[in-house]
Amino acid sequence: MGSQTIAENVSLWVFLGPLRNLAPTVEILGQGYTPYDERVVLIGTMLPAGGPYGEALSLSLPPISTLPLEPDASIVTFSLTIGAPVQHRAHDANTVRLPAVCPQGGFPFAAEFTYADGSSGSSVTTVPCP
Repeated sequence: MGSQTIAENVSLWVFLGPLRNLAPTVEILGQGYTPYDERVVLIGTMLPAGGPYGEALSLSLPPISTLPLEPDASIVTFSLTIGAPVQHRAHDANTVRLPAVCPQGGFPFAAEFTYADGSSGSSVTTVPCP
C-alpha cells in the first residue's frame, strides 16, 4: 500500500465509562476492518461548558498505527450519534438527557482540535430540531 491514501469507514460504539475526578466519562470503541483490521478505544470526559452548550466532551485520540515505517492513520471525519428512542423509565446517572424543548434554530455543537504538531482547528454546526 505504501504511502497512498486509503479511506476506511469505522464502526463506533459508545459506552458509559467510570467517573474520572468526579466527571462522567464515555468510552468509544472504534473498529475498522478494511483495508486494515484495527480496534481502538477512545476515552472522553464530560465537562461543564458555557452557553449555548450544556457540556463539553474532552477526547484524546491516540496514534493509530498502520504499516511498519508508514505514517499513523488520520481521522478525516468523525460523526457520532448518541441516544435513541426508549420506553419511559426512570432517569439515572447513565442517561443522556436532552432539553424538553428544542432551542430555536436547533441544537448547537462546536468542536476544537489540537493536533500532535501543535496546530489547531475548529468547527461549528447546528442539528435541526426533530
